[in-house]
Amino acid sequence: MIQKRSAKIIKSFLRYSFIKFCLVGLFNTAHHYFWFVLLSFQLGPVYSNVVAFIFASIGSYFLNTIYTFNERPSVRGFLRFPIVSIAQLLINYLVPLFFVYYSVQNIFLVPILSTVLCLPLVFGLTKLAIKGRGVPGKN
Repeated sequence: MIQKRSAKIIKSFLRYSFIKFCLVGLFNTAHHYFWFVLLSFQLGPVYSNVVAFIFASIGSYFLNTIYTFNERPSVRGFLRFPIVSIAQLLINYLVPLFFVYYSVQNIFLVPILSTVLCLPLVFGLTKLAIKGRGVPGKN
């Protein structure tokens, strides 16, 4: 039972939707940076980063819903998506903190390690938020 479920999870990461998820992530990073730079002169770096994060999260929801998972946007999915964004924010804070504090001596590798470890988890959480439960085999 566990092996079948593990195989389904691994297959879902190797499918085209994971590649699309990564492409959306690259676009979303540029989208966030665009708003950050545009708003920094009016709001300062802290507030512009918060607003850019909100704009990028909204864009990420719609791109992942429509492009990555071929779903229709819904109020339920939209309301669940901020939980994924908050979880991603926490993961991207705690993983580097752990690596820097406990083990990694080259701090410039920490963001790369964090991304490699967090990406599959965030993909799974995003898929769960958008599609809901009970669809592990769907692309």
